[in-house]
Amino acid sequence: MSIGQCKLTLKSGKFVRSHLIPKALTRLGRRGSGVMEISPGTGRPRLRHDSWYDQSLVIRSGEDVLSDYDNYGIAELKRLKLIWSGWGEATICPAPFESFGDSPLGVRQVDLDDGRRLRAFFLSLLWRFSASSKPEFAHIDLGVERQERLRRILLKEEDDDLRFFPIVLFQIPKMGPRHNYVPTNEVLNLPIVENNECTGSRPINVIRAYFDGLIVFFYVCENVDGAEDEISFLHGKKLTIATLEPRGSIQFLMHDETLSMAEALFPDEFSRIMRVISKPQQ
Repeated sequence: MSIGQCKLTLKSGKFVRSHLIPKALTRLGRRGSGVMEISPGTGRPRLRHDSWYDQSLVIRSGEDVLSDYDNYGIAELKRLKLIWSGWGEATICPAPFESFGDSPLGVRQVDLDDGRRLRAFFLSLLWRFSASSKPEFAHIDLGVERQERLRRILLKEEDDDLRFFPIVLFQIPKMGPRHNYVPTNEVLNLPIVENNECTGSRPINVIRAYFDGLIVFFYVCENVDGAEDEISFLHGKKLTIATLEPRGSIQFLMHDETLSMAEALFPDEFSRIMRVISKPQQ
C-alpha cells in the first residue's frame, strides 16, 4: 500500500484497504465464485471477487474509527432484523410489521438501542461515499464544507446536528435478489398535508443507499421540516420504518433493468460472467 494523508484523521501513514460499505453487508455469492459488477456509467459487466473498497482513503487509525462504527451498526441492524443477513433462514422478516391490505406498502416500529449511534454509523457511510476517489462514487459530492463537517463529527470534534443530513429508513421485508447497488442522487416527492388532506407534493433532494434489503435516504437539503422528530427520522429510541415488498420496490425494478441493459450491450461478457458465478460449487 502507498503512503499518504488519511482523509479521516488527516495524519500521514500507510494506507489500508478500506471497504466503502462494510463487507458484512455486501456478501453475495459463494466463496470464491465472484459476483457481477455493472458499471453505473457504461453498463459494462465485470467479474469481481469483492465489494467496493478504497486503497487511498484511510490509514490504520482512520480504519479503526470506521470499524468501530461498522461493528456497532451491523450488530444493531441484525438485532432489529432490518437487514436480510439478520433473519437466519427466514425469507420474510421475522419481526412484526403491518401490511396495508393488498398494497406492497407497510410499516413497522422498532426500539433502538442508541439512535444517535446508529445514525453516526450511517453518517460514516455517507462520508466514505463522498470522500472516496473510486470512480463508481464520483457522483456523490457533498462539497468541501459539508464533507469536512462530517469528518469532524465522526472524530467527535464537533457535535452532531440532527438537521444535518436527516436519515429515513425503508425496509424490504420479503427477501428478493441479493445484490449491491451504488448510492444514487435522487429526488423524492413528499406529500404536503394540510388539515389532514394531501394538497400536493414538494421535491426533496436525497442520496439513496441500498444494502441487504435496507434502503437509506439521506436528506441533503437544509432545514428539513420535522428533522428533530425521532419517530420519523433516525436518532431517538423509537423509529417508524416504512416497508415495501419487492414487487412494489423501485430497487428491484432498477436491479432487473440494469441486468437487462448489461446483457443487451455486452452479451458475450455477460454470458461469460454468468457461467462463472452460476457454476455449481464443488
